[in-house]
Amino acid sequence: MRLFITTLSMFSVISFGYALAGYGGTLFGREARLDYIIFGLLLGFAFAGTALWLWYKHREDFFVEIDESGNNLTSADQTPTITGEARDGCEKLNSGEINNNADA
Repeated sequence: MRLFITTLSMFSVISFGYALAGYGGTLFGREARLDYIIFGLLLGFAFAGTALWLWYKHREDFFVEIDESGNNLTSADQTPTITGEARDGCEKLNSGEINNNADA
């Protein structure tokens, strides 16, 4: 499902690119391609909306913890938690050990 949602997201980007290409012809002295603009916007919003809807419908599947042997550590009624290196990094960031300033 993750790959399908990612594919839908990429199709939406490509479709919005068609809309920009239809309008971008005016930069080169041509008339805008109204068919490209309408086609790109309609399909772009359709693909993006479908991807968001499917992600929202299956979002619980994306936050599953699996150990080395393949056992599911997250039950259906349990909130997922951050574990391992990610948790350690978050704790260091929250304690101030990691300076996340752009000026540093």
